[in-house]
Amino acid sequence: MKNRALILAGGIGSRTGENIPKQFIEVNKKPVVCYTIEKFLEISEIYEIFVVCLDSWIPKMKHYINCFKYQNVHICKGGITGLDSVYNGISAMNSYDGSDFVLIHDAARPFIDAESIRQNIQTAQKYGCAVCSVDCVETLVFSKDGLRSEKIVQRDCLKRIMTPQTFQLKILRELFSDHTKILASNSPSAFCLYADAGYPVYCSRGTERNVKITFPEDVEYFKNLFTVKI
Repeated sequence: MKNRALILAGGIGSRTGENIPKQFIEVNKKPVVCYTIEKFLEISEIYEIFVVCLDSWIPKMKHYINCFKYQNVHICKGGITGLDSVYNGISAMNSYDGSDFVLIHDAARPFIDAESIRQNIQTAQKYGCAVCSVDCVETLVFSKDGLRSEKIVQRDCLKRIMTPQTFQLKILRELFSDHTKILASNSPSAFCLYADAGYPVYCSRGTERNVKITFPEDVEYFKNLFTVKI
């Protein structure tokens, strides 16, 4: 039984306001995706890593892998949608045992920590799946128009879902068995696809630091955190 990371680096990240995909923004001549990869390379429980990459950026990704001398890191072609990219990653694992586990993680989350990864693996090995999560601490309201609200949502039992999201490979094969349905699906992630199928979701503990780089201020946070101060 082996654990493999599937790093999703197939998006264009238009909301960051950058002229390149956010996962390839560099600090100290190293892109976001490589900081993310290195977090998983540090985990002894991870057997190998697959990076699902934008087709046009595959040569650049190969360059980074060679430049930083990463071992057991492979590249898959990105899909039309996020789910299609996951499908391509799973397809690259056709020869592997169904009892193995796959940790699906956003390339744009380079702040993931080792403890969150390990807890995610442990929860998935116990229940077959695990989603990294944090408790909701803010007061929440429900609003249809984004302006007016008459309903407060009780936060006590609510959690915010992040990545990694880990599944036994045989579960993913079942979920992604029909490529046509995957392409037509509106589900934003494998976790949502899994939940929509009626399966219970098991949460592992994450941290607030596991930010997904999405907006310009997130890019600045990344640059400030990883830039060496002289």
